[in-house]
Amino acid sequence: MSDGSSPVAPAPVSAVVARERLNTVLDRAFYHVELLSEAEQTALSHQPIPEGAVVVVDPEPGAGLGVRRYRVPGRPLAPGPVFDPAQHPGLDTVVVTGAGSSCLGTAAFARDVARHLGRPVAGIVPGYGVAEAWSEGLGAWFGLRMGNLAARWTADLLAWQQGLVGWAAPPVPPVPPVPEPGATAGDEDALHALLAAFPGLRLLVGHSKGNFVIANTLARLPKPLPDIQVVTLGAPVYLPPLARPPYQVIGALDALGWMNTVAFLPEYHIAPGCGHAVKGGEDFSLDVARVLAEAGVPAGARPREE
Repeated sequence: MSDGSSPVAPAPVSAVVARERLNTVLDRAFYHVELLSEAEQTALSHQPIPEGAVVVVDPEPGAGLGVRRYRVPGRPLAPGPVFDPAQHPGLDTVVVTGAGSSCLGTAAFARDVARHLGRPVAGIVPGYGVAEAWSEGLGAWFGLRMGNLAARWTADLLAWQQGLVGWAAPPVPPVPPVPEPGATAGDEDALHALLAAFPGLRLLVGHSKGNFVIANTLARLPKPLPDIQVVTLGAPVYLPPLARPPYQVIGALDALGWMNTVAFLPEYHIAPGCGHAVKGGEDFSLDVARVLAEAGVPAGARPREE
């Protein structure tokens, strides 16, 4: 590749295909994997990419593979070259997927967003797939969700105290310092590294556990990002104050999402007849392009349908 990236090369068929298919079952259940070419699906299934790695996905595969992988600074064990912002001057969007998804689901979700925008999108790989679904799910529920709830309750308490007549509120506690690489989950490390390296980032799109990763990362920044827009699907979360209001949507039939949703949020949108999947026009699925349009994210030149 001319930009020095590590291409995801097609892998040969082997005896482990069935196991790899099982490991990506949640990717195929929740994300629009069919937007990826057969070559891309095969390559991503056969060459799993670890948590915290970054994939850059084109709106369509073109003549070859439209997926490139990188590692972020501070994660030397991840495959591929270090992600260099200079090689992607127009990149302004990052997506984060949920627990149990792998590089396949990340690439599919990024492709879905990229097709709406008409330009490449970066995606942060959350893990190896079904093999880590149990541990990731527990971590999301007891760690990320409870931390997000605590942040929400703290904000409500401070707002209530400041509203008392004649009571002078204490200063807001300082923002926790950004942890050193490796001190938090790899996807949080990666998102923070991208936010630091790309001052031009304008859009963060999350799904399920990915929403909590976005919320936690933004809460640890030393100051709010002035132009960032956040769109979440599948589990509304508490987000720190943003210059642009977030757009959060959950399906009315999304049992997983409702189980993880942080209660008493000021505003989120309910999509009738939709579940946890984000697979476009399929039954009971959220349509990513429609959600982005409703959020006010302008569409770019869509790829030509074959």
